[in-house]
Amino acid sequence: KIIANQQTNNDKISLMQKINILRNNVAQKIINVRQDTPSTSIIAVLLTGQKNLADKQAVEYMNYSGLSHLLSISGLHMMTLIGLSIFIIKWLLLRTEYFALHHNVFKISATISLIINFIYLLLSGSSVSAIRAYIMSVILLISIIINRFNTALRSVMFVMFVTAFVKPY
Repeated sequence: KIIANQQTNNDKISLMQKINILRNNVAQKIINVRQDTPSTSIIAVLLTGQKNLADKQAVEYMNYSGLSHLLSISGLHMMTLIGLSIFIIKWLLLRTEYFALHHNVFKISATISLIINFIYLLLSGSSVSAIRAYIMSVILLISIIINRFNTALRSVMFVMFVTAFVKPY
C-alpha cells in the first residue's frame, strides 16, 4: 500500500516540481562534498541558481567587490558551458577515425551542446536572464548547424522582440 501511495503521489508531481527536486538533490550533493568551506555553497549557487544556499558572508563579500553578478545564471555561464561542451565533444569525436572522416564533427558537437545547454537551463531554474542567454545561445548554435553567419546584434535584437511579445511588462 505504501508503494502504491507513493506512485500515485509521484504521478501528481509536475515536471517543474521534479526539476526542482533534482536541483535540490544536485545542490545538496555539491554542498556535502566539503561542508566546511564556503566555496562549495558558491559552486552550488553557480550550478543550480539557488541563491539561498550561498554562505551569507561570502555573498556579502561578493557584493562589496562587485562580483555579485556572477551568482546569477546569465550569458557568461551559458557561453562557458557551450564552449566547454563543444570543445570536449569535438575532441572526443575526433578520436574516432570514422567520425573525423565522414561527418562534420563541429555540427555534431553543436547539436549535442544544444541539448546540454537546455538541460542546464532547466537545472538552473529558468530565470529570466538564463532564458535570455539560452535563446541567444540557441541562435548561435543553430547558425553553426545551418552554416549561417550570426552577429551578436542580431541575436540581441531577436531576443528583445521575443521578450517584448511574450512578456511586455
